[in-house]
Amino acid sequence: MTDGPRILLLCTDLIFSSKILTTARLTGAEVHTNESHFGDGAPDLVLVDLDAERLFPEDAIRRLRERMPDVPIVAFVRHERVDLIQAARAAGASQVLARGAFSERLPAILAGPNGGDSPSGRQR
Repeated sequence: MTDGPRILLLCTDLIFSSKILTTARLTGAEVHTNESHFGDGAPDLVLVDLDAERLFPEDAIRRLRERMPDVPIVAFVRHERVDLIQAARAAGASQVLARGAFSERLPAILAGPNGGDSPSGRQR
């Protein structure tokens, strides 16, 4: 267990997941792929791969937003998927980034519970 942010990752792309996990280790973040790991608590940040159709990402974002209104949800997707970008925003994602921008900003996103945005004020 680390002192860094606790992150829930919803992603089925093994290569991209590996990139996220490697960067997380370097930044001190703790990443889990199962929501039940957090029990009745909440992660500090949620990362959602909108291309992971079998995870029903829009529904997951909506459900997580209802359950954890103060937790930043950062979604990422191929840049040409404008439909998924709009759907994720409508479902309650805090940020939606193209995969390239997400990769570039990943260390900053993982470095703190605010997902690279302004602080949420949420206490851990």
